Amino acid sequence: MDFYFDKVLQPGQVGVIRVRIPTEELAPGLFERTYELQTNDPKHRLIKVTITATIKPLPAFAKRISNADIEHGEKVGAFIVWPAARPRVTLEKGERLPISLRIRPAAPDQSIKLAAQSDSFTLTRETNGSGYMVNITVEPPADAPSRVLPLVVQAESGDELKLQVTVSSLAENLIVTPPQLDFGEVALAKLQSGATVMSRLGIRKLVGTFQIKSLASSLDFLQVESETLVDGSNYLIRIRFDPAKLPKAATYIGTLRIETTDAARPHLEVPIKLVVTK
Repeated sequence: MDFYFDKVLQPGQVGVIRVRIPTEELAPGLFERTYELQTNDPKHRLIKVTITATIKPLPAFAKRISNADIEHGEKVGAFIVWPAARPRVTLEKGERLPISLRIRPAAPDQSIKLAAQSDSFTLTRETNGSGYMVNITVEPPADAPSRVLPLVVQAESGDELKLQVTVSSLAENLIVTPPQLDFGEVALAKLQSGATVMSRLGIRKLVGTFQIKSLASSLDFLQVESETLVDGSNYLIRIRFDPAKLPKAATYIGTLRIETTDAARPHLEVPIKLVVTK
């Protein structure tokens, strides 16, 4: 936490104390901190200052805007727009994402309006505050990798605010690396000695969230387990030999079956190849 005077004070002057609390120290809910200030005033050697606030949770859509400035927003002319004046959003195939932009005119109590009406945009007044909310339903581009949604806001002062939303869509969103597993040659004697022979692959989602529901190998002598790297988006899968079911010397072709909660790819199949030698 940063706690400092706005300027160096001289005797008899009045100054401003600024407190900056890092966002990582904040959590949704009631926030209260008390600080003690020491002074050279003989009557007030110690001053206690208490800061209270209600922290609102960050809207889920804000994390989907790649150029969002969560702490400050963006100043454009006579307006401040949060979290960005030209947000860039990436969608899954077929996804519709509602987002909101908070607009606050520099001049207090100044009304604004949309220059043109659209079914994709609505403008409402903030419930608590002096700003406005532009609510936007973002849809993926139909026949191109990206598209731009322009939007113009007019203030009663005559100032114009030109906004735009850039929308991109991913053709491939669920990524499996590597796309196939090849153990190569594995000596049966090595397996019989109890040595660990293992392969691994990663599965991650670039946009949105998913969970792994189940894992299975068509080769019953292989054990499969998953590890969560980032909950909802990134997992590591390990495949190793089951010491209780050692295979015979032969060439094996199989499949790793992954069942997920992803709507576009609920079932993934990864080829497995290995050669067990005598």
